[in-house]
Amino acid sequence: MNNITGYHKSAHFKVGDIVVYFRMQPPRDFAPCHHIDDLHCSKASSLTPEDCKTVENCPLLEWKDRLFRELGIHGPTLLELDKKLRGK
Repeated sequence: MNNITGYHKSAHFKVGDIVVYFRMQPPRDFAPCHHIDDLHCSKASSLTPEDCKTVENCPLLEWKDRLFRELGIHGPTLLELDKKLRGK
């Protein structure tokens, strides 16, 4: 994951133990994210919008404006988030 560049119109990835689909058809049990358009999350159906912030501490919310843009997911920002979460 060292060479992510540009924007990606759709993506499927994992953030901690959360699996997300952005602008892709997710599995049936994935509900739409409460906070980010076009994103489906493996935990959305079991969390309230407030739980995403207080219980799950979802890092995608903090990075939302930098990561999810009109053109798609910003690759370099996704790489930066990945490094931060891995403690690198």
